[in-house]
Amino acid sequence: MSKLTLDDVKVLGEGPQIKQFILKSYKDVKEFHEKSKISMAMSTLRGYLASDVITAANFKYAITMIFDVDYTSLYTPKIKLLTNHVQNIYDNITEYNEENDQKLFDFLLQECIKDNMPLETAMMYRAKARNYYITNKINFCEEFYQYAIKTLPEDEISKKIFFYSELGYDMLRENLSIRAREWFEYAEENIRWNKKIKKIDNNAMHYYHYWKGIYLVYEGKYDKAEENFKEALTYATKNFEKASAVSNVGYRYFIQKKYEDALIHFEKALDYYDETNILATASIYNNIAMTYKMLADYANAMENMQKAMDMLQIKYNVNKHLMYTETQAEILMDMGDTEAYKLFYDALLSTKGKQLHKSVIINHTRAFIVNISNTDCLDELTDVIIELKEASTSEGFIIGMYECLGYIAERLFRLRKGKSREKRK
Repeated sequence: MSKLTLDDVKVLGEGPQIKQFILKSYKDVKEFHEKSKISMAMSTLRGYLASDVITAANFKYAITMIFDVDYTSLYTPKIKLLTNHVQNIYDNITEYNEENDQKLFDFLLQECIKDNMPLETAMMYRAKARNYYITNKINFCEEFYQYAIKTLPEDEISKKIFFYSELGYDMLRENLSIRAREWFEYAEENIRWNKKIKKIDNNAMHYYHYWKGIYLVYEGKYDKAEENFKEALTYATKNFEKASAVSNVGYRYFIQKKYEDALIHFEKALDYYDETNILATASIYNNIAMTYKMLADYANAMENMQKAMDMLQIKYNVNKHLMYTETQAEILMDMGDTEAYKLFYDALLSTKGKQLHKSVIINHTRAFIVNISNTDCLDELTDVIIELKEASTSEGFIIGMYECLGYIAERLFRLRKGKSREKRK
C-alpha cells in the first residue's frame, strides 16, 4: 500500500462520510434535498451531515431507501478508521523516512490519545521513534520508545518485548553496546516472566533472538550468537526471516575467517527464497561473493555478486546498493583493477541530499577503507564525505560524517606512519 499523507488520514465523522457518498451522485446537498424529496427540512439534513454520530433512525431509513444500500456500509466508525491508519503505518514503517512524516504521526497520536486508544497510541509512539532513528535523532528515538513501552496495555507482552529488542538493535547500530545490552536484558526479563504462560507470539521471539544474536556477534560471543540465530529460526514464520537467521550463522563463521563453514550456511540460507522479500536473498548472494573473495575464487565471487546486483534492479534499496557496490569494488580491486574504488565512491555520491541514517554511510565506508592502501584514494574519499556532509540538513547525519572523516584520517595516519618507518629502514 502507498505511503499515507495527512490528507489520507483525516478522520471524518459519520455525517461527513455519508455526505461524501451523497456527493458522488449529486452536485451538492441542495440538489440531493430537492431531487430525492427526502422528508426533512434542509437545515435538519445539513445538521445530520455535519454530525460525528447520527442516532436518528428516520434519517438512516431515508438514506437506505433512496440509495438501496445497507446504511452501515456507507461509513466507518472513527475508532476503526484510526485503528486501520495506525496499523497501516505500523506495517509499513520503513516507508516513513522523512522528517515531515512526524506531522502525520503527531496528528494520529493526538487522535488516539483523545479517543483513549492505548495500544494505537503506543504504536504511534513507536512510529515516531523509528522515524527519529532514521533521521539521526537517536536521543528522541530512545525517548519515544520508552513512551511506547509505558503506554502499551499490560497484556501486550509481545509488543513490549519486540520494542525492547528493536531498541536494543538500534543502540547496537549506534555503537552504543552498553545501552543495547540493557534493552536486550529488559526484553529477556519480560520473556522469563511470561514464557510459561504462553503470552508471547512467534514474531516477538524471533526478532528478540535474531537481534540479540547480531549483538552477540558484535561482542565476539560467537557460540552464544549461533544459539540465538538457531532459536530465531525456530520462531520464524516467513521465509526471508528463516533465510536471515541461517545466513547470520554463516556470518558468524565469516567473521572468524572460517570461510568454508560460512559458505555451507550461506548456501543453506538460499533454500528459503522469499519472493516477497528478494533483497534477503540478494544479501545472501552478496555474502557468498564476499566469502569467495576471501578464498581468492574470483570467478565465483563475481558470479554471485552479479546475482545480488540483478535482484537490486528489481527492488532498489540505497543501503543494499552501497553494500553490494562495496563488495563488487573490493573484488575488482583484488583482481587488479586499480580504478574500481571509484564504483563505491560514485555509489556514495548517489546518496547526496537523501534522508539516510548515518550508519548506512559510516559502516560501509569503515569496511571499505581497510582495503585501501593508496593515500590519494583516501584523499578522494575525504572529498566525497565532505560533499555528502555539506549537502545534508540533518544535524545528526552531519555529526556522523565528521565521525566518518575521523576513520579516514586514522587510516591515512597509519598508512603514512608505515611508509615513514619503511623509509627509515
